[in-house]
Amino acid sequence: MGAGGVTVATRQEVTIDGFLPVQVANGAHGHWSKRYRMHRVEMATAWGAAKHAGWQRITSRARLTITLVFSVPRRRDTDNLYARCKGLVDGIKPFCVDDSTEWLELIVLAEVIPGVRRTHLLLEALP
Repeated sequence: MGAGGVTVATRQEVTIDGFLPVQVANGAHGHWSKRYRMHRVEMATAWGAAKHAGWQRITSRARLTITLVFSVPRRRDTDNLYARCKGLVDGIKPFCVDDSTEWLELIVLAEVIPGVRRTHLLLEALP
């Protein structure tokens, strides 16, 4: 129970169908301003989806699990998956204390489902 008798959600999730964050590591991907615009779109997409799903701010340490669902099976490097999710993490920052390692544990997973592209976000309060 939070301040004023308000129940604070301990587990919040949302799925963004048809959306995957853009790969910006390992190669030239245009001018920095183009990358910045893509980053802002990813931030706004994550924030908007979470807000629409009714997410509330978690005021304790939290874990964010991001599952990227790809339609094509191929080898994907773990470090590139994490780099790909920076805009998403920045977008959900208003729903947690901070996105530093002190306050937010981050897990990024990849799945393959033929014909499906989506991003699933799960934010959980930690004890």
